[in-house]
Amino acid sequence: MISLPVIIMIAVLLVFALVAPLCTPFYRTDKDNLPQRKEDEDAEEEAIPTQPLFKDKPVSIIITVHDNAHQLEKVIDSFLSQEYNADYQVVIIIDENDTASEDVLKLRSENKHLYYTKLPISSRYLSRKKLAITIGMRAAKYDWCVITSVYCYPTSNKWLRNFAQHISDDNNLVIGMTPYEKESPTYYRYEQLRTMLYHLRSAENGMAFSTNQSLVALKKSEFFKEQGFAGYLEYQRAEYEHLINKFAHRNSTAIAIDPDTWLIFRVPSQKQWRYRHMHSIDSFPAMKRRRWFRSLFHFDLIVMHIFNLLTAVAVICGLVNIILVEDGQKEGSILMIAAMLLWLLSLIIRWCIYAPVLAAFDNVKAPQAIVLDWMVSGYNMFIRVLYKVTDKYDFMTHRL
Repeated sequence: MISLPVIIMIAVLLVFALVAPLCTPFYRTDKDNLPQRKEDEDAEEEAIPTQPLFKDKPVSIIITVHDNAHQLEKVIDSFLSQEYNADYQVVIIIDENDTASEDVLKLRSENKHLYYTKLPISSRYLSRKKLAITIGMRAAKYDWCVITSVYCYPTSNKWLRNFAQHISDDNNLVIGMTPYEKESPTYYRYEQLRTMLYHLRSAENGMAFSTNQSLVALKKSEFFKEQGFAGYLEYQRAEYEHLINKFAHRNSTAIAIDPDTWLIFRVPSQKQWRYRHMHSIDSFPAMKRRRWFRSLFHFDLIVMHIFNLLTAVAVICGLVNIILVEDGQKEGSILMIAAMLLWLLSLIIRWCIYAPVLAAFDNVKAPQAIVLDWMVSGYNMFIRVLYKVTDKYDFMTHRL
């Protein structure tokens, strides 16, 4: 006869085994809106009509460069050679004393799409990145502006045409994707996607919260009407997060999710990856609608860890029964076997939930993701500890 405590423990484990895999952004992702991959590129080319079904809007692409002529030279031609059915402008903002970047641009000065301007060295006590974006917006010829990073590059000369399909009079924002290169560390690629799914869900629900991608489109007129980055000027970075958080209105944010709209982010350095996360931590208290986002993020991790802890406790109790309790071998064995089988069941359910989403985004494999899930809390704690011991003036534009 199995005792009541053992029955209760197995019942609790069963509930957690079924519920824990559902507490994840992968489960909440709308499967009908996953990225659609083209299997036959030749067929796709034939299917594109001579006259497009949509009318392209003229756009300005804004790219800021800070002492990175080498990277600028790698990506600039891919932006200047886009096949687009309307006019477009590539606005590059460089530092006033960045002669190397200026030389790269001078070699392409005859390209009709290129325009570049300079960020004054004398500008202090302001976020240079946000000031550069503001200068770029001011210089933009067209109302719709696509803001991205010099570390991103398109993989096709049709990228702008595909991305611009999401620009319409019904939207005031477009959020794009900039997945890390395949050579990037596995955890970096997975963590970026996992966090992005939370942001994606908030936009799908009608009110975008933020983004962890480096591709945003918005209107120049609205940017200056709402005084640009006002409200976030004391923070050095997190510029894409702040743009979405400030300018998102209900049911007005489009999401460019298909692979032909992506820009690829080059392999981030360890320092680059850490500092982006620390800048996000630093500016998070200024974000609107932050409580819902943080609560859901931590709730998912807590449920997963509680289930793992309960499984470990059940296995230990089973062992104790077998070793120390007289006539406890049967109950101990049942408890141990049930705990391990339910833990395995939970992994299988999680695998089935993760696999289609990971495949759609061409990210890591489901078994890798399940293991990496256990590392998320540890990495978050590590980044927060780094943030605590780092000089906070590294994240501020001026000393208050």
